[in-house]
Amino acid sequence: VSIPKQILSEEQNGFIPHNIHLKLELKELCYSIKEKKGKGKYMKEILKDVNVEFNSGRLTAIIGPSGAGKTTLLNILSGFRKQNFKGCITLNGEKQNQRDLRIISSYIPQEFEMHPLLTIRETLLTAANLKLETKISQWKKIAMVNDIVELLGMKKVENTFVGKLSGGEKKRLSIGIELLTNPPIMLFDEPTRNLKMYE
Repeated sequence: VSIPKQILSEEQNGFIPHNIHLKLELKELCYSIKEKKGKGKYMKEILKDVNVEFNSGRLTAIIGPSGAGKTTLLNILSGFRKQNFKGCITLNGEKQNQRDLRIISSYIPQEFEMHPLLTIRETLLTAANLKLETKISQWKKIAMVNDIVELLGMKKVENTFVGKLSGGEKKRLSIGIELLTNPPIMLFDEPTRNLKMYE
């Protein structure tokens, strides 16, 4: 079980180029949890026979009512939920496990914990030093942080403490942290949560 060779062969400086077409497929994915019923327990189905295909270069939205299993599906894809599911996950036709999938993907959950006493810039620089390969120079990391700050429209508030940010600003910063690794697959759980209309 591994990332397809044609993808890893194109890896440059720890990054997967975005010109490679990726097709992520879920086949007959099922997920159940144990719940109490009276004095006994039973298996409650959260996901049943989910078949879906995601293609690079396209934005795909998963829509459904509360409790439909949207977050559970993303947690399985991202590797946060590793037990009690059945089915097959493939990337460009090759079977994947969750550890392999995390190499080329990032996940932004509904709530993204960040240190409240670091500024936006400090948060991004810390993330860059932790997430990026050591062979990438410090000036390159700083340049990447500068680009992301501009991309997020946060230049004017880059020295603001995270604890002072609005919900929308925190959401943008959490996305910026994951953009540092330039992942070809990004998973968002309720990305517009806490955002105001103008954001």
